[in-house]
Amino acid sequence: MQHGCLLALIALAAPSGKRSFQAEGIGKERTVEADKTTEAPPIIYGTAWKKDKTTEFVAEALRQGFRAIDTANFPKHYDEALVGTALQEALSSSAARPLARKDLWIQTKFTPNACEGQPREVHPYNSSDPVPARVRASIQGSLDHLGLTYLDSLLLHAPMPQRTETLEAWRELERTRDGGIAREIGVSNFNAVELRWLLSEARIKPAFVQNRC
Repeated sequence: MQHGCLLALIALAAPSGKRSFQAEGIGKERTVEADKTTEAPPIIYGTAWKKDKTTEFVAEALRQGFRAIDTANFPKHYDEALVGTALQEALSSSAARPLARKDLWIQTKFTPNACEGQPREVHPYNSSDPVPARVRASIQGSLDHLGLTYLDSLLLHAPMPQRTETLEAWRELERTRDGGIAREIGVSNFNAVELRWLLSEARIKPAFVQNRC
C-alpha cells in the first residue's frame, strides 16, 4: 500500500490500571491513578495530507487489515469527511466484508489553530467563540464527518496559546469523556513541561500522548 502514514501512541497506562509516563526533562517516572476503558492499538493509520485520495487510501488500509484510524477536524492537513466516507462504506451491510463499529478504533483531534489560513466555509468552529464552544463545535463536526456516535480517542492537538485556555479546552474534553462521546482523551504535540503541568491540573489524566518525532 502506498502513501501510508503510520502512527504510534504512547499510552500512559501500566498493567495495574494506573497510567504512567517517563519523559526527558521530568527527571523521574510519574504514576497517576486513572480508569482505563479502552486499549490503544499498537499502530494507527494516519490520514493527514491524503487530500482527495483520503477515501481511497483509508479504504485500502481497512482492506489490508488496519482497524485503527487517526484523523483531525483540521482542514489544512486532513479531510475528515472523506475519512468518514471510507468508514461508512466499510460499515455498510452492503460491503463485501462489512465491519462492525466495535472492531474499529477511531481517533480524532480538536486543533487550536484549525481556522488559520482556511476559507470560512471550512472552519470547524468560530474562532471568536469561547474555548469550550470551539471544542464542542469541533467535536460535533467530527462526529458528523465520520458518521459516528462516539470516538475511541479524542486528542487536544496542541497546547492553546495560554495555559488558561489549554485548561479550558481540557475541561471540555473531560466532559466529553464523562458523557461517553469519547472513550479516552489525550494530547498531541505536548512537550514534557506542558504534559507535566497538565497532569497536575487535570481531573481526568491524558490516556495517550501522540507527538511528531
